[in-house]
Formats: sequence, C-alpha cells, structure tokens
Amino acid sequence: RGLLADANTQYSHLLHQSRMATSREEASVPTLVLKEGEEAAGASVSDDNHTGNSNNNNSKTTGVTIHLSPQEESLIETLLQAVAYLEQGKIPNFEAQTVEIRIAGGWVRDKVLGIPTHDVDIAVDALSGVEFATIVQSYLTLINPNDKRTKIGVIAANPNQSKHLETATMLVMGLDCDFCNLRAQEIYTQDSRIPVTRFGTPLEDAQRRDFCLNALFFNLTTKKVEDWTQRGLNDLLDQKLLVTPLDAFTTLQDDPLRVLRAIRFAIRLDFQLDGTLREASRSSAIHKALLVKVSRERVGKELEGMLSGKGANPHKALALIGDLALSSCVFSLPSNSNHAGVVPIIEGNLLEQPFAAENVPLAWDLSTSLMPHVATIPASASLQQPHPKVQTTLDPRLFALASYLLPFRKLSYLDRKSKQIPVVDFMMRESIKFKNKDVTGMMTLLSNVDAFVTLLHQDDVSAFSRLEVGLLLRRTKDLWVTCLFLAAAAAAVVTT
Repeated sequence: RGLLADANTQYSHLLHQSRMATSREEASVPTLVLKEGEEAAGASVSDDNHTGNSNNNNSKTTGVTIHLSPQEESLIETLLQAVAYLEQGKIPNFEAQTVEIRIAGGWVRDKVLGIPTHDVDIAVDALSGVEFATIVQSYLTLINPNDKRTKIGVIAANPNQSKHLETATMLVMGLDCDFCNLRAQEIYTQDSRIPVTRFGTPLEDAQRRDFCLNALFFNLTTKKVEDWTQRGLNDLLDQKLLVTPLDAFTTLQDDPLRVLRAIRFAIRLDFQLDGTLREASRSSAIHKALLVKVSRERVGKELEGMLSGKGANPHKALALIGDLALSSCVFSLPSNSNHAGVVPIIEGNLLEQPFAAENVPLAWDLSTSLMPHVATIPASASLQQPHPKVQTTLDPRLFALASYLLPFRKLSYLDRKSKQIPVVDFMMRESIKFKNKDVTGMMTLLSNVDAFVTLLHQDDVSAFSRLEVGLLLRRTKDLWVTCLFLAAAAAAVVTT
C-alpha cells in the first residue's frame, strides 16, 4: 500500500505539472479591480468566514475581486508610466525596450483574501530587479527633479544560503517594494558552485515558488490575476491547502526555510499541509539542509511570525514543529554548532536522567505532546479576569515558548571561556537569534519556575512564607503571572 501511495503521489504531481498554464491567456483569471471600500454592482456579502475575507466572493470559477488602496493605485500608475518612458527611450542609459511587470506572491494572495498587505514584490520579465528599480528611480527624478528621497537598496544573491536572486528594494508611493526578475532553473557547471542564471518565464517563476497559493501574479498591463500553476486559487479559496508547485522534496531542497514558512502559513491562514509536503518536511535530508544552508536569523524570523502578530497561534505552531520532527533543527543544541572545532559537553538532567543525546528526541516528543494541554491553562485560570489591582498579565508568546523548552531547563554547557551557560540560553541567543530581552525573560521564567511549582504543591496556604513569595515576585517582576502559568505546565511535565 505504501508503494502504491508513493506511485499515486508521483503521478499526481506529474499530472498537475502537465496541467499548468502555457500562455498568459490560459493563466489569466477574470479579475475585477476596485478602489478600496468600493463594492461591485450586485455584489453580495460572502458567507466565507475566513479571516479578512468577509467582503468578497472570490473563486476560481467566477473570478476574483481585488481592492486597491490609493497608495497602491499610485504605485501601479507609477510603474506603468516608468515602463512607458522606457519604451519611448526617455530613460537615461537605457535603450528603448518592452517590459512586462507583475506583482507577485504574498501581495496577490492577501488581496484575493481581502487581507491588508503592505509589502509589494515586483517581478520583471526582461530586466534584473536592480535595473528596473533604477528605471523607476530615473522616471521619478525626471517628473520631479527636486525629489531626491527615492533610494535603492540591493540585497545580493547568496545561493549558499538559498538566496538565489539579487533583489532591489525601494520605497515607492509610501510602499516597500522589492524588485527582481522572473526566476528560472539555475544551471551549475561541474567546476563551479555558482549557478548560471537567466531570465525566466512566468511559468518557470511560478514553479520555483514555495507554494501554489504564493505563485499567483497580478499583471499590471492586463489588470488580471494570473494562476500559472492552475491550482493556486483553488488551494487558497476552496481547499485551504498548502501544496508545492513542483515535487515537495525538490521545492524544500531549493530553499529549506520553506518548511518553516509552510508552518507559518498553515498557522496564520488555518490551512493544512498537503500530504506530500508533510512527508517531505519530515525528511532528514531537509532537516540537515535547514541547519547547514539557512542562517539562524532567518529561522528566528520565521519562528517569530508563528508566535506573534495577527493570526498567530504559538502552541499550535510549536506542536506542528514537533510533529514534523523539526525541533532539533529550530532549537539546535550547542553540539550542533561550531565552537572552534570543539564540541561542547552538555551537563545536567534531561527527563530526570543525566543528559544523553539519544534522549533529546524523547524530550521534544514530550514538549510536543504537552502543547494541547498547555494551551488550555490560561483559559482555565482565574487570572484571565484579574483583580483590578493586578496590573501584570500573561505573555502568551513567552509562555508558549518556555513551555516547549521546559524539559531542557536543567541543562548547561561550558562556553569558550569555560563559563557555565544554560542550554536554553544558547537556543534563544544562538539557535533562533532572539533579542536580549527575550533571552533574559526566558531565563527568568525557567530559573524560577520550580520555585513556583513548590508553591503550587503547598496544600496549606498558611504554610506560605510571605518573605519567600515576595522575593520570588521580585525576581520574576512583570513575568510572575507567566511564570505561575508555566509552573502549571511544569507540573504536567513532572506527572507525564
């Protein structure tokens, strides 16, 4: 049955690729473009209860409606005028030529869903992103010579870190814009790790993106949404599913960070991972690539997107990280790092036993299994409706993260200066590159949680020492409520 399932999965991907659009006309979807707040004649309120999508009736079959803010209208007009100047030979240092520009990825996805969005990715078919940004800058200078504020930033390509395209960044009409060319398959020669690149087609670019729902384009010339994979809108509006345009393993290998992006999108949009994507996400080869190829800053940024902000669900996100066996990749131990060739020795207890590497997966399994229970603790606590004099509140972000890292709180290692450092400090500071304030808060929680557990286990309130409790509150400061809830989670760890 397993072999048959694998064969069916491969056949499904091949069939899907054969059904992708081969022309702009085939990819184009009927699109109604409206001003922000404007309603189409005869439009009715959708029953779709998806976040931010209560005022549109978008579907693949009936077409889509997108609303443009005044800033976005100005941006699109500016880009089209810059192209017109280029075609007329009015841009200095550039020969006259035709260029087709599209807005790509997340902006299109969010516009279709009716979710506010501010970052705009511009994809160009015949120029590099830096070249087209320079054209836009020149156009703005030509129409307003006194405006010198438009500056271009350049993010260099770094294939070794899965950053394949040079990207230009610029603020246009008050919107943060990224400019790059349509991407094609890189070609590597036998004697070089640097890929030979070329400008791609819209289909090639769509195939190289992470998920079909992020492979949508909005063509500024035709004013239509384009779905080159022929399933992006269906996944987004009907299936609520994350599917890769090409084979899932190939897509994740192209940029291993995508495995964490999949979790972030699944959490924020309340979508499911396609079976092939879930299977590829559990691959040890992908896990190794995530550790080796992706900077820890990028890992931490994706994790932050799961823990905070609109649509975040920290406990569910951490549980999915554990379910996909990604915990050791995200929260890597000191032994996974290069300390001048010396592997740090980890000391202390893990799962009530002296540390042993083979117990690390069991500890992560425990953390993952506790997440559904831990998520219910704040809702069941009376401090959700605190006394009017109680000003301190729960920090749900740190609470979830501290709960997940609880089993590792008694571990430490010697750093290069022979200083004893908590392993969780390393995870926070080096593995996910969180800010010092987060590291300090985490260590405050984990260094005091056992004292709170002792208090919770006191059957006789009169046995409390006012002095000890006062000192404990002083040590935890504005995190005392979070630490109290964490103690309830720690009690669950002990009893598991």
